[in-house]
Amino acid sequence: MSSENMLSDWLYSVAEKLDCVPKPGNYTFHNVEYTGWFLKTNGHERVFCLDTVSREKITANTGDNIKYLHKKDSGAQPVLFVNGLGIPSIINENIREKINSEGLVLCEGWKGALAVCGMGRHCLAMNGCYSSKSVAAFLKEKKINPNAVQLILPDTDILWNLKVNTGYLHLVSLCPQASMYVYPPKNIVNDDGKLNFSKASPDDWITDDMVDILKPLKQIDFYGVREQLIHQKKNWFPQEVDSDSQLQKSLLEQFERNLFFVPNTALYYIYNDLKGIWDCVTLEMLTFIIVKDYGIKNISFTKVQQIIKMAATVSIVEPQFALQLFCNTSFLGFTNGTWDFEQKKLVLTVRDQFHLSLLPYSYQKVSGPIKSLAPNILKWISERVSGSEIQLNTLWAIMLACILQIEYPERFLFLPGHSNTGKSTFFQLLTCLLPPDLIYAVSPEAFSSDFGLEDFADGKPKRVIIFHDIGGNVNESFINMLRTMVSSTGETTYKRVRRKNKQNATMYFSGFICAASNKSPFTQVQSEGIIDRRLILIPFNNRVKPQQIKSFEEMFPHQELENIVSFATQVNKTEIREFLLIVAQHPEMQQLIEEHYVDSGATTLLDMFINQCIIYDPKNWVPYGDAQLEYSLFFTFTNWFKDLATDLVNNVRLNEFKQQLLPLIQSKHPHWDGVVDKRRLTSDGRKIRGISGIQCMINYKTQQSFEEQSANTAPFEKYKITNWWISAEHIEPEVEPTSSEPTISEPISSEPISVEPTISEPISSETTSLGIEEPNPEPISVDIVTQEPIIGVQDTPNIEPEVKPGNSIEFEADIDTLEPNIDLISEEEYLSEVSPEIPVARCPPLSEQQSVAEADILSLEEPSESANIENLAIPINTVAHRHYLEKELQTILEDDRKKAEGIAQRSIPPAPQNSPQPLINPSELEFQQFCDQNTILALDTEFSISKHLAIRRLAYIQLYGLQTCTAVIFAYQNKFANFSETFLTWLEKPTSLLLGFSILTDLINIWCVLEDPPTSQILLNKVCDLQLVLKFTHNGYKNSNSLADWARRSVNIQLDKSFQKTNWFQVPLTEPIQLYLVTDVWILHHLFQYSLAFCSSQHYKNTFFQNQ
Repeated sequence: MSSENMLSDWLYSVAEKLDCVPKPGNYTFHNVEYTGWFLKTNGHERVFCLDTVSREKITANTGDNIKYLHKKDSGAQPVLFVNGLGIPSIINENIREKINSEGLVLCEGWKGALAVCGMGRHCLAMNGCYSSKSVAAFLKEKKINPNAVQLILPDTDILWNLKVNTGYLHLVSLCPQASMYVYPPKNIVNDDGKLNFSKASPDDWITDDMVDILKPLKQIDFYGVREQLIHQKKNWFPQEVDSDSQLQKSLLEQFERNLFFVPNTALYYIYNDLKGIWDCVTLEMLTFIIVKDYGIKNISFTKVQQIIKMAATVSIVEPQFALQLFCNTSFLGFTNGTWDFEQKKLVLTVRDQFHLSLLPYSYQKVSGPIKSLAPNILKWISERVSGSEIQLNTLWAIMLACILQIEYPERFLFLPGHSNTGKSTFFQLLTCLLPPDLIYAVSPEAFSSDFGLEDFADGKPKRVIIFHDIGGNVNESFINMLRTMVSSTGETTYKRVRRKNKQNATMYFSGFICAASNKSPFTQVQSEGIIDRRLILIPFNNRVKPQQIKSFEEMFPHQELENIVSFATQVNKTEIREFLLIVAQHPEMQQLIEEHYVDSGATTLLDMFINQCIIYDPKNWVPYGDAQLEYSLFFTFTNWFKDLATDLVNNVRLNEFKQQLLPLIQSKHPHWDGVVDKRRLTSDGRKIRGISGIQCMINYKTQQSFEEQSANTAPFEKYKITNWWISAEHIEPEVEPTSSEPTISEPISSEPISVEPTISEPISSETTSLGIEEPNPEPISVDIVTQEPIIGVQDTPNIEPEVKPGNSIEFEADIDTLEPNIDLISEEEYLSEVSPEIPVARCPPLSEQQSVAEADILSLEEPSESANIENLAIPINTVAHRHYLEKELQTILEDDRKKAEGIAQRSIPPAPQNSPQPLINPSELEFQQFCDQNTILALDTEFSISKHLAIRRLAYIQLYGLQTCTAVIFAYQNKFANFSETFLTWLEKPTSLLLGFSILTDLINIWCVLEDPPTSQILLNKVCDLQLVLKFTHNGYKNSNSLADWARRSVNIQLDKSFQKTNWFQVPLTEPIQLYLVTDVWILHHLFQYSLAFCSSQHYKNTFFQNQ
C-alpha cells in the first residue's frame, strides 16, 4: 500500500504515471480538524478524502456518513481521467475527439475511475449515485457527447438498494448507448450467516493482472432490476420508526430531495417513485402516507403532523417556482417512458422531469399518416362535421393541443347542435386521451360562482375545462370569467383567487376550454374578445341514428387511441398553436359564426350595416361621431336602420356601437389593411375617435368577391403540407348503402321511348284556335330524361308507355303500426269503412267549368281507374272538343303559371341539411305565430290502424313550416290541444298550401278528431300530395313509391325507419322518436324543392296533349 495506505501499489503506480497521486493533509470542518488526502480534479480546487479514522470521527460529530469534503460553492464535481494524459485541467478539441471516438466509462468513486483508466479506458468519476445532474452538466460544459458513454460501472449495491438504483435512473436515460455491468457478490450469504449486501466498487475488483475488466462482471437489465426492487418495496413493510428523532431524521433526508412545500396553498408535492410522478397532497393526506410507509405505531397522528411540518421547512418554495417547475412542457410522460421534445426520443421517466401525471397509454413508434393510424376515430369526427376539411382539422388540432399540453392557445371550442349529435361523445374521446386529473368538468353556474376558481388554486394545475351543457342562457359573470380564462398569459398566470374558509391563493391555468349546448346561449351576450376573436365554433348537426349507436370501445379502439397520443410527439407544437389562433379567420369558420349568431340583436344589425354601408378605402377616415354629427358612422347607422322592419331594430347605444363595430369589421374583412382605431385633431382643437381605412355610405351593397375568399384561405395553405394535416378526400363520411335502382340524376333507360296520342282514331288536319294548321299527329321518340325529341329515329309501333293509372297508394311505414292482436287491412277497406259524413275533396265532373283541373299537380286525390275511364268517355275525335280541350289547357297552364309564380314569391329558403328540434304541444300563441310565419306547411300523422274503426286512434300530428324551417308536434297525451281552431283558420287563407305524402289518409285522421269539421271546399287548390306528383311525373316508377324510396331516389337521403313497427301508445315521446316524427315532414321540404326544380316544367309531357 502507498500514499499512506490510500492506494494499492498498482493504483499508486498508475497515479504516478498520470500525475495524480493523492497528497496527504489536514482539513478543518466546523472548527474540527480531520486527516486524509487531497484529490486532483479537472479544476483548480481539490477534493479532500477523509481517512477511516476521520470518517468515524465526523459521523460521531454530525450524525452523517461523510466521505468527501469540499468548498461550499465548488461542489463535488465529476473528475475525467483520460488514458495516457491523466486528469487534464483543460478539455480541448483533441481530447474531445479522442473520447468521442474511443468511448467513455462512467463509474462511482475517484479510486474506481483511476483503476479503470489504469486498464487503458477513459473514465469519468461520479461522486455518488446521485451525481447524474452534475454529470450531465459536466458533459454539456465540456462538449462531450453523452452517446460516447459506452459502459456504466456502478457499485454492487445497485442490485438491492432502491435509493441507489433510483440515483442512476436519470443517468441511464442520459446515456442511451451505454451498457451497465456490476461485480456480482460471490456469496449470497456471509460467513456470519447474514445476507451479503455487497457494495463492491471497481477499485475493489480491478487488479493489474487483468486483461479484460469486463470478464468478472455481469451485464444487468437495469429496468428489470428496478422493477423487482419496486415490487419488493411495495409488498414488504419498511423498517418501523419508533422515536420522534428517528422519524424526523428520516423525513429530513427524504424531504430534501423528494418534497416541495408551498405555504401559500398548504400543499405538498411529494415524489412517488413507484409511479414516477409527483403527488400533490394536503398535510392530512401526507400524514397518512408517512404513517403507512414508515409503519408508525407508537407516535400519535398529531405528533407525526408536527414532525412533518418541521421537516418540510427544508423544502419551502414560492407558488411561482412550484408552478414553473411542474408546468414544464418539455416532457410528455407515458406509462413506459417519457418523450423528450428536445432530444426527440423516448427516455426513462425520472424524478427531475417533474411529472404531475402520465398519459394513460404506452408510447409506440408509429409511422405513416394519421388517417391510417386512427381511421375509425377520424371517420367518426368527419361524419360529425359533414366531411368539412377545415372543421375536421380544427377538431384534430384541438385534440393535439390538449395532448401536448400546449400553453395559452387563447381560444375556446364551442359545439352547438341538437341532442344526440355526438357532442358529449367527442368530449369523452378527448377525456380518454388525457390523464383524468388534468380534466376539469364543471357546470356554468358553479364556474361563475363566488368561489368558482377555487379548484384551480388547489391540487394539480388543470389543462382542459369542459362544460358539457351550458344551456340556453349564460350570465355576464360567466362571460367575464370565460374571458379571463381564455385570455393571454397576463390574466391567468399567478392570478389571485378567493377560497372558501381559506386564505386567497394563486391559480394557474394555461390550457383549453371546451363547451357545448343544444341551444344558442351566446346570441344575446356576445362579448368583444370572446365571440369576435377567441371563439372556435363548430356545429354538430348530424344526429347519430339508433342503428349507428355503438359502444365507446368499438367506435374508438384502444390501439387507435394509443396511436394518436404517440403520433402527437411528431407534431410541431408551435404550428398547432398558430393554426388555432388564426382558424377563425377562415371563410368557412366565419360563415359558421355568422349563421349561428344570426339572431343576436345588436351585433346582427351591425353585421348588416357593415355589409350594406361600409366599403374599403385605405386613404379615408370616418369619425364614430354621434346621432347629431352628420356623415359620422353613428349618424349614418341611426338613419340606416330607420327603414328596417320594426322587429329587427334594436336600439344600439353609442358606447356599444364603438366597442363592437371595429372588431366586427376586422373579423369580417381581415384582409383590409390599415382598418384601425385612430384619433384626429379637429379645427377647434378637439381629438375625435374614428376608423381609418373605410368609407361609410347608405344603400351601398357589398358584393361578394371570390378573389377575397381565395385570399382568405391563403394563410392555411402552409398547414396542408404538415405531417398532421388531414385531407378530407381520404376520409369519407359513412353513407348507408342505397338501392340498386337508378336515381333521378342517372338516366333511367338508355333507350328512347316512343310516345304517341292515346286517341283510338286518327285526327285529320285541322286549324287550331291559334290559327296554325297542324298535320296529323305522328308518333314521336322522346328522351325520357331530357324530354327532347330524338331526330332520325324510325317510326315505332303504337306502344303505350308502361303507365298504370289508378295505382293504389302504398301505405307508408308509419301507418303500418300495430296494436296487439289486431290485423292490418288494405287502404281500400280502410277508406270504404270511414264514415261517409267525413268530407273528402273530389274533382268536379268533366262537364263543369275547370274540369280538366284534375291534371293539375295540386290535386288532392288520385282518380281511380274507373273514374279515368268514365271521364274520358267523351267524343274526343270532334273538332269542337279539340278546341275545347285547347282552351281548357291554356286556362290550366295560365293558372299553373300564376300558382308557380306565387310559390316562387314566397321566399322559401333551401331545405336544411338536418331536421329541426321540434316544439312539443305548443301553446296557442306559439302555434299562432308558427302559422302566421308560414304559408306552406308539411303535414304527417302517426296512428294505429285496425280492422275496427272504433278503436283506431290518432297518436301524433306533425307540422313543418317551409319558411321558418321549424316543426311542431301535437300529441294524443295532450288531446291535440290548441290545434284545430288555429289550423283551420290558417287553412282558410287563400295563400295557404298544405304538403303531404299520401296525404288523404292524414287528412281523414285529422277530420276525425275535429269537433266541427268544415266542408271539403276548404281544401281545394290548397293541397299538394307529393306522392302523386312524383308518381305522375315518373310513370309510377315501378311501384316503389314509399316515402323512403322517393327520399333516397330523388334527394339521396336515407330515412331511418327503425320505428315503423312502434306502437305509439305504449312508448314515451323520447328524443329519438321525436327525431323520427320530424324527419317525415322535414323530408317533404326536400321533395317539394326537388319537385319545383325538376318536375314542374315536365309534368305535362306525359299527358296525351302532344307537344304541349
